[in-house]
Amino acid sequence: MRPYGIFLQQPNLEGAPMATSLNTTSTDAMALRHAFVSMLFALVIAEIAIQASNLVAVASNEWATKSVLTVLRDVPSPGGWLMLAPMSHLLLVFVLISMSWVGWSRSIERGGSRDIHQIFSIPFLLLLIELLLVVLYFILARSVELHTKDAPPVTISRPSSIPEAWWITVIFLGYVIWDIFNDALPRYYPKDKRPLAGNPFLSWLIVLAFGFVARCWVSLVCAGAACLVLWRSGSPSQTPLQVVFADLALLCVVVWFWMAKSWEPLVENLIPWEKNRERGRHFEESSIALRASAVVLIPIYILFLALM
Repeated sequence: MRPYGIFLQQPNLEGAPMATSLNTTSTDAMALRHAFVSMLFALVIAEIAIQASNLVAVASNEWATKSVLTVLRDVPSPGGWLMLAPMSHLLLVFVLISMSWVGWSRSIERGGSRDIHQIFSIPFLLLLIELLLVVLYFILARSVELHTKDAPPVTISRPSSIPEAWWITVIFLGYVIWDIFNDALPRYYPKDKRPLAGNPFLSWLIVLAFGFVARCWVSLVCAGAACLVLWRSGSPSQTPLQVVFADLALLCVVVWFWMAKSWEPLVENLIPWEKNRERGRHFEESSIALRASAVVLIPIYILFLALM
C-alpha cells in the first residue's frame, strides 16, 4: 500500500518551511472511512428500531385482550388491516439496509474503494455517492406512515407505497452512478488494449458504452422494476393490502439485485474487451444457486405487481 498523509508546514531551525507527514497509511484511512460510513448505517438501523417501537406502541393496549390476527386487522380501525402497511415498509427497509451493508463491506474487502488523495477526485466523488445513498436509506426509513403525537402517542396515517417506490427507484439510480464512476469509466481500461486505437475519442466512447452495459445493467433493470411499482402505486385509493403487495414487489427487486450481481461476469465474458478491464470479476461456484434463485424470483415479482 502506498502511504499518504496530510502535510503540515513547520519551521526548521533556519526558519524555512518543512513538510512533515502525519504517518497515516492508506490502510488506516480505509479503516477510518469504513468506521465513518458504518456509523451512518447504524443511525439508519436505529431509526428503524424507533419506528418499530412506535408501531408496537400503536397496539400496546390491545395485546392482552385480543389475538395477534385481530390486532393486525382491527387496530387502529376495525377491519382496516392498517398495521400491515407500516410492518411491510419496515421489513423492506430493514432488508435493503442489511444487504447494502453486507455488499458495501464486501466491496471494501475486495479493494472496491480507492484511497482518497485529493478532494477533486473520483474516489472522493465515490465517497460522496456512498454518503448520499446512506442519507436516502434514512429518508426511506422515515417514510413509514407512523406519526408521534401527544394524544394518542402514535398514529398510523393513510398508507401508500408511492414514497417507498420513489425512493428505491432513486437509490437504484444512485447505484448506477456509483457503478459508472467505480467500474465503467475508460480510465480503468488499459489504453494499449482499447479497440480502435487509431481513433482515441471513438475508442473512449466504445469502452465507456460497453463498460456501462457490463457493469450497470443490473442496477438499471432494478431501477426500472421499482419504477413499475411506482407507476402501479399511482391509484389514490390504495388499500393497505395493495400497499403490502407493493412492498413485497419492491422487496423482490432488492433481493433480486444482490442475486443478479452474480450474472455480471457472464455479461462481461460476452464482451471481449471487458476482459482487459481492471478488477474483472469471475464466476464462483456459489453463483450458480444465486442465478437460479434470481430466475425464480422474477415471476414472484410479477405476481405481487399484478396484485397491487
